[in-house]
Amino acid sequence: MTCFAVSSCIENSTLDAKTYMSDLLFTFTQSNPHKVALDSSDKVIDIYANIAANNELFSSWLSLMSFSPSNFELIDVSLDDIDCIEEVFLKLASQINGTKKVMVNSHQGWENFHYINGNTISYDGVDIEILDKDEAILELATPVTQIISHSIVASGNSQMRDVSLTTTKTT
Repeated sequence: MTCFAVSSCIENSTLDAKTYMSDLLFTFTQSNPHKVALDSSDKVIDIYANIAANNELFSSWLSLMSFSPSNFELIDVSLDDIDCIEEVFLKLASQINGTKKVMVNSHQGWENFHYINGNTISYDGVDIEILDKDEAILELATPVTQIISHSIVASGNSQMRDVSLTTTKTT
């Protein structure tokens, strides 16, 4: 599973083209391992609800995300004391176990935080990868690769990549 902090500025891309709505946000409503991070203080969901009140497509996405099974992932972090929107999503991403990524409309939109290396921003000592809308679409479209090592099938130093395993029931 990959969990992303989806910045509220992503909404700007949904106003520009419905492609970003379908290829980016609606990807999270499908059956796949991708999740959208939410904080335990409900700040992010409140931000999303405010956007949805004035954006019909965003409202549709938020509604679809509410169905079970949910593609939201609750991250145990309180964001109540943060007023800067950029910092809300950076702090949220910094608390995600595993990959720490924020999806944004554009790399050019950052006003309060600066890139340290490529598409990385360091927040509170944690490196966070920033993906603009086009990079995010590519990331979501890339199939998840599982590598099997040290099993009965792959032993020693051998590996198997992009393998589809099925089981059959014998009687």
